[in-house]
This record gives sequence, C-alpha cells and structure tokens, in this order.
Amino acid sequence: MFNLLVLYPEHLNLNGDLANAGILARRMNWFGFDSAIEFHHPGDPLPNSQPDFLLLGHGSEAAWQAVRRDLTNNWSQLKSWIDNGMYGLAVNSGQELLHEPAFELFSNTLTSGQRKSNFAVVESDLVLADKKLLGYQNSETNAPLLERYRNFLGTQLHGPLLAKNAWFADWLVSQITGEGHPVPANYSQSWVEAVSSFEAGVWALESELAGE
Repeated sequence: MFNLLVLYPEHLNLNGDLANAGILARRMNWFGFDSAIEFHHPGDPLPNSQPDFLLLGHGSEAAWQAVRRDLTNNWSQLKSWIDNGMYGLAVNSGQELLHEPAFELFSNTLTSGQRKSNFAVVESDLVLADKKLLGYQNSETNAPLLERYRNFLGTQLHGPLLAKNAWFADWLVSQITGEGHPVPANYSQSWVEAVSSFEAGVWALESELAGE
C-alpha cells in the first residue's frame, strides 16, 4: 500500500489542487498498485510513518492564516521526510510559502511584481529531459514555474497539473513504486487510452493559448 498525504484539503484547494492526489492514486491503481489518500487537518497528528507522497496546495491569504501555525509546528517532521527522499508537490502559494525563511525549502528569495495570468508550457528537465509540462500560471511573484529540492517539486502551474500531464503522474508512479516502466493492468487499458486522448485535446487548445 502506497500512502499519499494531502495537507489541509479544505483550505488549500483553490484551483482544484486536491485532484492531483486523486489522479496520482487512480493512475497507481490502473498500474496495479494499491494506494490510499490521507488528509491532514489543523490540529491533527501527522502519520506515524513517512508517506510516499505529499501534496501542499494553493490557498487564499485567509486560508494560509488558518493553517500556518499547524504547518510551522509540523515543519520539522515534514522537512525530515523530504530530506529522506519523500516525493511531493507544492503548488502556487504552497510553493511560494516554502521560499520563506521559516521554511526555506527552496532557497532563492522571491519578489513581487505585475501579476501574470496565462497558460504556460514549461521545460521539465528537472524531472525528465525533453519533456514539457502544461498548466496555468496566476501569480505576482517571480517563483520559478518549476523547481526541485531532492524529490520534492514546486510549481506555479495549476489546473490541476497532473490532469494535463499524465507522463508526470506516471513518472511519479514509477519513482514511488520503484517500477521503472509500469504497465497498465488489462482492465484499465481503455481508461488510460481515453485519458490520453482527452489530454491531447487539452494540449492542442491550451498550448496554442500559451504561444507554443
């Protein structure tokens, strides 16, 4: 059983970020792996053992005020898991928060400027060479569209990201499970193909809007 931990789902799901965990879990199941999603709420204890994947989504200023103390109190444990190789994804304001001195997972200092709100296609050599990620950027900081600390990735792209980039979800599946080239189970082959077809349509539309 592979465990996926989502932090503060009621607060940090402003752009459908929670779906990233659902997509990852479903694709793991399609490839024949058992998985479970666990939700962490303010005041809850963290799991006793290191999860296989951690999701930190995007939220409003009020949402961050509601969860910041809990995140601060649990950061030492979360950071130790990340340092130990846990895979994860922080989206938009979740990524930006991890640049702050209190957390400083990503080291460069961010500055604010004119808001950028647009579709974007990003080179993803930090994950796999010659691959690209499609998503939507809506922020006013200079946070990188994609960055990485060990196995933990931060991105400004939402939409949610894994819904538009199945290769990225499948890369996570291969890394988390240790299976270099996972193959869909027979029963799920038609679902994998259907999602691939739908994704191609999304890419055709949104990549053009991104100017690619």
